[in-house]
Amino acid sequence: MKMIEGYLLVLHTIVIPLALLLMLALLPSKSYALSSSTRTSVTPFRIGTRPSNLALIQAKEVEVALLDAIKSTSTENDRELQTKIVAIDVSGDKKEPIASTQDAPLAMTAVDFTGSLDDAVIAGTIDAAVHSTKDLPPANRWRDGLTIACHIGPRADPCDVLVGSYSSFAELPRGARVGSASIRRQAQLLSHRPDVKVVNLRGNVQARLAALENGDVDALILAAAGLDRLGSGNSHGRRIDMPKYHKVPVENMLPGAAQGIVCVTCRADDNDALSLLHRIDNKEARIAATAERALLDVVDKGLQHKWPGRPPVAAYMSRDDDGWVLRGLLATPNGSKVVRTLRREKTDCSNEHASELGELAGRDLLNEAGTTFLAGYR
Repeated sequence: MKMIEGYLLVLHTIVIPLALLLMLALLPSKSYALSSSTRTSVTPFRIGTRPSNLALIQAKEVEVALLDAIKSTSTENDRELQTKIVAIDVSGDKKEPIASTQDAPLAMTAVDFTGSLDDAVIAGTIDAAVHSTKDLPPANRWRDGLTIACHIGPRADPCDVLVGSYSSFAELPRGARVGSASIRRQAQLLSHRPDVKVVNLRGNVQARLAALENGDVDALILAAAGLDRLGSGNSHGRRIDMPKYHKVPVENMLPGAAQGIVCVTCRADDNDALSLLHRIDNKEARIAATAERALLDVVDKGLQHKWPGRPPVAAYMSRDDDGWVLRGLLATPNGSKVVRTLRREKTDCSNEHASELGELAGRDLLNEAGTTFLAGYR
């Protein structure tokens, strides 16, 4: 049985991603047209991505959206260019699950899902990079010279899910082992269930699912958006059979900043790339991400007690009948203390208003927490 499980792990974490990469390499480069560009028809627009199944699916979705947008808006004066997906390994994508159990505080060190792609954009190896926006570092930890060129919409499900046989936190048995490498998820889980044992489980989504299948943990907490994409696949991505999972209400676990939103980054001075990518920018996704990341940036920069990874912060911007609602949360890593905020903005929220709203909400959390909130958690 262990040998079969080993074969399945290799299949899902190595063979399938490599097969997808080979398939993408064999596909002809896609053509698109762009006015007033310095690029030539022999220079493809290179879209960088991580090599995991989920990342490749997201990159392909971006490429298709880009080509569709160009096709629908091109003119006789536009010149044909090419697109190419380039997969780049990053340190956060472990081919096998890395698990360790320890007492809270957990996961203080940041998991790097963006650094190698950032380096490639700055170096000019790729023209743009596709990310799950929640993986981008806060502004004061991110590389200078980069910017978010567009946000892909509509936003996918922003919620977290409990993966496994249990439908809620309340159903988890006492002392259950729950896998997560997110300090935000850990803190909120422990605030509800301080008796559970959090397993600091790192690696890509399929590696974590393999750990659940192997019995290393009793349940996982993952992003709904990633599982939905892997479960549905696309024309260039293999559909993955998903285990049971149940959505965690935002009242019990507030999502991470910009969770469920895919973005594309490029150099801030690359006007050609910016002009091209702005064509597929989704306003509502951009407004939500701007507010949520502004909250994250203010809290991350303003905390008196810091550590290498991002703090246990959550932010979620949604709409109701009265306009936009921004909810924010800051917790201690062990979940013993939690502060919250809620702010509203009118329906026709602009980028500037969204950023201001996020900054105000971030300051709310800092003021409520005080200067000693995270003292001793290093």
